[in-house]
Amino acid sequence: MTPDSWSRRGWTFQEALFSSRLLIFADDRVWWKCSCCSFSEDIAPKIKSESERGGVSRQSTCFALPFPLFLNFADLVLDFGDRDFTRPQDTLDAFTSIVTALTKVFYGGFVCGIPALFFDIGLCWLPAAWKTCNRKVPTNHIDATEATLPSWSWIGWKGKIDKNSWLSGDDYMNMHVKAATYQTSRITTPLVEWSSRAPGKDISIPIRAPWKLHSIRTSALQQNATYQPPSGWQGIDNDLNLSQKRREEYLRFYYKHESNSVVRFKHPIPLCNGTEDLLPSHRDTLLCCRTQKAIFHFDADVDTSLASRAPHPNNVLLRCTNRAWAGILTLHHNVRDRLFSCDLSNEEATQIPSTGELVAISTGYAIEGQGACDMDEWEHPDRPKGLEGSKYEFYNVLWAEWKDGIAYRKGCGRVMKSAWEDEEREWIDLVLG
Repeated sequence: MTPDSWSRRGWTFQEALFSSRLLIFADDRVWWKCSCCSFSEDIAPKIKSESERGGVSRQSTCFALPFPLFLNFADLVLDFGDRDFTRPQDTLDAFTSIVTALTKVFYGGFVCGIPALFFDIGLCWLPAAWKTCNRKVPTNHIDATEATLPSWSWIGWKGKIDKNSWLSGDDYMNMHVKAATYQTSRITTPLVEWSSRAPGKDISIPIRAPWKLHSIRTSALQQNATYQPPSGWQGIDNDLNLSQKRREEYLRFYYKHESNSVVRFKHPIPLCNGTEDLLPSHRDTLLCCRTQKAIFHFDADVDTSLASRAPHPNNVLLRCTNRAWAGILTLHHNVRDRLFSCDLSNEEATQIPSTGELVAISTGYAIEGQGACDMDEWEHPDRPKGLEGSKYEFYNVLWAEWKDGIAYRKGCGRVMKSAWEDEEREWIDLVLG
């Protein structure tokens, strides 16, 4: 084993993250790593500068602050998601120490690796461009859902996720302290009331945190001077000396929490105070809600119109019954490889169905004329464009297939609101496994 293979193993992730010093035995050699230096037994040590020390310092910010940093959590998932396991069913256990530590700051806890506070956003994870996410298969021959490898969570797949798919989870942070490299105008809002339960159990526990966050956000962003923020939060009027043009770029109020006098928030968020409602179990693998499903056509002609923007190769276009634009769907594999593969030995792998059943899981919008780097369909010529400053509204959807009454995720995407509502829909009691 080499240090590289050591760093590829799933179980070593938490060791590297939480250990201040590492002594690694691999490939007939010993490696030492700490915040100051890194070297092997027969190589002179390389002393790190002050700026280089800390290793996972940016990720460690997740554990150091009294409020959640969703995109920093996403960095942890990016590093962990494609690691190797001898027993894939150990994945959730190998991530539990991270979840245990972060439950102290992420209100509502976690459900199979997704923060409950950002649950609707977390469900919209996508594979990284040009990458494939493969379904993890337990080695003990039990059902993947029972082995804590649900299809709806990134935990159930091996591969890197696209961090941009979670950009809207950073909406509550002031733009000047965001950790994200890119900005987006995309907002995700709750649509359904989720609950979770374990296989074989009849009792489910509501996941209420997303609705509490939505309620606080909606009230705060009304920018009403009479708004009373939650306990511990303070609304502060922006600098009145700003020019009118510049003031238009800012909200009238920003917010601070008593636990940190430096960080500014666009709006308050729920924080852990020890009085939270009953939390869903981190190991619950079945998701339940009442929602709608509809059938849309898949455009098998791979989109090449955005070649200059390096389009996501996992995308297929969605069309309405009349073949009008509907939206976009991101699969877990590279569509180009599947459609144009010379290897036809696996006919099923090289085909994409002409239609699919989509289920609505949340709603959202983005602002025309503003940034939406996380939406591959944004510049597509078929997408109807509104006036600058207007909302492009959509439904976040999952492509699912059913087995014994349980739906399993096959892809995730967005359908334009008007397109979704114009199609024939059916109310269902959805159970995701």
